Amino acid sequence: MVFNFVIQLTFIVAEKEKKLRAAMAQMGLRRTAYWVSWFFTCEVVNLIVCLTLCAFGNIIQMEFFLKNAFRV
Repeated sequence: MVFNFVIQLTFIVAEKEKKLRAAMAQMGLRRTAYWVSWFFTCEVVNLIVCLTLCAFGNIIQMEFFLKNAFRV
């Protein structure tokens, strides 16, 4: 979802403006660990938002969610 991507990108930019990544690098955090943690965090948020959207669509009986398979 584009909205989630924009929000997550905003969080990354805010973190860069506060120079938190540089501080973590000075404490010994590797670049790989930093980006892997962001990747998993974003994936969990996306999963929760998508499942919530599907559940809400089914609850209020929206035609799109009722006529399409859950996997779609």
